[in-house]
Amino acid sequence: MQILKKLSLLTVGASFLASSLMAQTFKVLTPPDPNSIPLLVLEAKQKLFLGKDTLKVAKAPSGDISAMKAIMNDKKVDVALFNFIAGGKFYSQGIDHLRLAGVHVWGGVGILSKKEIKPNDWKALKKTRGFALPAIKTPPHMFAMAAMKKNGLNPKRDVKIAGMGPAVAFNTMSMKNRAPSFVLAPEPLLSIVLFKQEKENWEQKYHIFADSAKAITGKSGATPLGAFWIIDDKTKNINNLIDGFNKAIQYINNPANKKEVAQIIAKGFKKHFGQKVPPKVFENTLDRGILKLQFKDAKTVKKQVMKFWSSKGIKVDENIFYKK
Repeated sequence: MQILKKLSLLTVGASFLASSLMAQTFKVLTPPDPNSIPLLVLEAKQKLFLGKDTLKVAKAPSGDISAMKAIMNDKKVDVALFNFIAGGKFYSQGIDHLRLAGVHVWGGVGILSKKEIKPNDWKALKKTRGFALPAIKTPPHMFAMAAMKKNGLNPKRDVKIAGMGPAVAFNTMSMKNRAPSFVLAPEPLLSIVLFKQEKENWEQKYHIFADSAKAITGKSGATPLGAFWIIDDKTKNINNLIDGFNKAIQYINNPANKKEVAQIIAKGFKKHFGQKVPPKVFENTLDRGILKLQFKDAKTVKKQVMKFWSSKGIKVDENIFYKK
């Protein structure tokens, strides 16, 4: 009887040890843009959506491509959330262990203009100057350029666009004699501008000129942008992370959770990015409709992203796509 009892205790101990070893802590890299929103909600709800697994959020190096490549090469994180175009470029440049699990951001970039310029009056932008936040050659800039081109402008000739950090841009935008005619920005920066201009009573006021994704694609308003990249393909339980990430997106998209989600995002932005943003800003972001979150796996988006990469001269092969 005593031997059976000892064996039973050993079995329980072994089972506990095995389950502990099976648990995974995922390190996930993200910039402070629409990519991060599902991750911050997943972090707050990880017990509900990930079970035994946990995650750590790491801030992506802002605008530093070399630092980003170093993180990819050295596999310092398990997963990174960033635009699918850049991921394709990294892969084509030799970082061929990257795997695209899917696309989860289909909007979230737009154009603000002075209130004197009517929304979608593309001709009114001709011979004007604007800012691209946080820089040129980022998704807000690239997709706004495509939207301008589709609506009859030559963005390289008809407008002047300078890259600029948010703090300097906000200061310049607030003054009538220095304000640019338009600003290209991602959420939640769009919502932050609209919030700050009223709170601080800017001399110059802005409004939404266009949803860049909608201006490109029309009714659907959906253009692939933010992607879920697996950096270390030896990471265990990755399917559990993908499923949890998808559940977080579904939670965000439920209107009943709007206030709670806004509170979670505000706390996450302060904790991980050092940005103190009122929850009301994120409520406005969710209400505005420019942000479009929906996880579509690699198999579903394969043709769409391959076509885009090909049009940009980015050479990838089948191995770039993660297979569950």
